[in-house]
Amino acid sequence: MVEQRAEGFTVAYTALAADANQAYRYRARIEGRADGSLVFEGEGEALSDFLTNRKGFVVLHPVSVSGRPLTVEHVDGRVVDSRFPELVDPMCPLQDIRALTHEVLPCVRLRCLMEGEAFEMENHRN
Repeated sequence: MVEQRAEGFTVAYTALAADANQAYRYRARIEGRADGSLVFEGEGEALSDFLTNRKGFVVLHPVSVSGRPLTVEHVDGRVVDSRFPELVDPMCPLQDIRALTHEVLPCVRLRCLMEGEAFEMENHRN
């Protein structure tokens, strides 16, 4: 379902991830709002034993942010000034993340707020 309005849009869908041995069904809803915010919600159900090492949201940042300033809000409320890693780090460079804020263009800052869990940053540039 796709719905477009003057104050934003909504996209909603259901999907099934399955093979011959396992199945996982999920529902997703994406809402773009007039204030520029984007809300992405999802809910899923394993229909069988389901072997996975992870499931969830992935937020990809371009390689151009390497070494750039980053503000990290942790789930315990701490706000720390940091930087995106310059070099590939095989470990998780940041953990217990609630929000990341950084400049995407001169004078334009983006805040990526994630709710419901503690999130971590992985580095997959290779």
